Amino acid sequence: MLKKRNIFKVFLGTCILFKSLTGAEIGEAESIVANAQVKINGSMINSFVFTFDKKPIVDKKEIKIEYNGPKGKKTYFDPNLGKNVTIELTGEELYQADIREISIKGNTLEIITTNVPTMNNYTIIIGDRKFEKNKNIRVISPDSDKFTYHTYKDDKVEFNYRLYTPQNIGKEKLPIILALHGSGECADRKDYDNNSHLIVNRMILSWSDEEFQKNNPAYIIAPQFPSLEASYDTLNYQKAFINIIEGIIKSGNGDKNRVYASTLSMGSRIFYNLIGNFPEYFSAAHINCGNPADAKIENVKSMPLHIIHAENDTTVQTQFSIDTFKKLYSIGNKNIRLTLYPEKEMKDKNIEDMHCPWEISNEERENLEWIFSFDKSQTVKESKKLSGNIFDTYIFDNEIYVPLFETSKKIGYIHNIDEVSNVITFKNKEKKLIKICLTQSNTPILIKDGVIYAKFDIFSKKFDCRVELFNIKDILKIRITQK
Repeated sequence: MLKKRNIFKVFLGTCILFKSLTGAEIGEAESIVANAQVKINGSMINSFVFTFDKKPIVDKKEIKIEYNGPKGKKTYFDPNLGKNVTIELTGEELYQADIREISIKGNTLEIITTNVPTMNNYTIIIGDRKFEKNKNIRVISPDSDKFTYHTYKDDKVEFNYRLYTPQNIGKEKLPIILALHGSGECADRKDYDNNSHLIVNRMILSWSDEEFQKNNPAYIIAPQFPSLEASYDTLNYQKAFINIIEGIIKSGNGDKNRVYASTLSMGSRIFYNLIGNFPEYFSAAHINCGNPADAKIENVKSMPLHIIHAENDTTVQTQFSIDTFKKLYSIGNKNIRLTLYPEKEMKDKNIEDMHCPWEISNEERENLEWIFSFDKSQTVKESKKLSGNIFDTYIFDNEIYVPLFETSKKIGYIHNIDEVSNVITFKNKEKKLIKICLTQSNTPILIKDGVIYAKFDIFSKKFDCRVELFNIKDILKIRITQK
């Protein structure tokens, strides 16, 4: 039987042992810096750097980083209801980040971690101390920090915006890009931070990328729209955007003949409205997954547009982009281009959300440089030449058909026709068989002058390849890329 004195010693030793296993001597934090990098799927924190008032004593096992899921509002188009639907994200889900390494130098503790979403709530736990996301944690983001903070205000509207100014401004006038974000980054959904629209993805930052700016220096204007509700009545905002652009032009540094735009989702809808009202103002634009809604798109008779969508988009239906292309082509716009990304290509690149084609399109320099090739000061506009095989298409009853006969020789598809059952069988390089019956109603196949055509808007779905339509010398052409 243990004596009372021995029991006390055992108890005291246990307490000391418990403290050494669960505690950390870190003192008071004088500063906390989060280092972030903006990737295609958003801004991620890769390290936290703490500076304490004394040298910290801590073990990796005593450190933990937790972060919540996204919080705020998300809006998507519901095809069954025929309208936009908004849901509330609670952000209650809790995840734990991996700790890759810790290092201590003097009073500084650096925690190297896996990607912690910058915009989500997060907590760094060191021993029995917790450091939650707040204004005292300074986030350093080299990509977005290049943009200065501004506010626009007139007697009609007020909103914040960010501005990227090229580093080496000389005597040459430089292009200007208006970049419009999606509904999820509206100011009322992100605490009016004038930052989330830059860091939620790389749609805007692709234009300010250091390598791209070396050969394509340009100003970038990135407004943060006040709210989704305000985005449906935007004429005063449209005029404000133009006023900001005009301010750069009047400063002597902006080129009025090279004013461009890059947009996604809600921003694309707003931009369609803008060019419907001001069809001659912009030189060219790069438009991701937009719905023109009630825009006066018939006014856009010559402006170069690259319309981009992924198939099976459940947020903004892909058909909106296909119909917009057809309408602009039918009224004689000779400078339009449509790209559809197949679901397989999106998933092969680890893009699960079919509403995010900019995660591919804005990372392909050819797409960005295409709009830069248009300059209003040129008497003859020649767009940048595109790579890849280009084929003639066929239009029948206002529907666009892709010539399978020629493409089968070029990109690896072979086919045969069963004239008894009127079935065409295709086999791709993966030996996958695809059968299409010619006698079915609404058949996507057309045969003309010995050439087999497939209906354009089902082509990528059937063959898992990217399809692009554009004009070359007033004739509709197609480029098919097998990925």
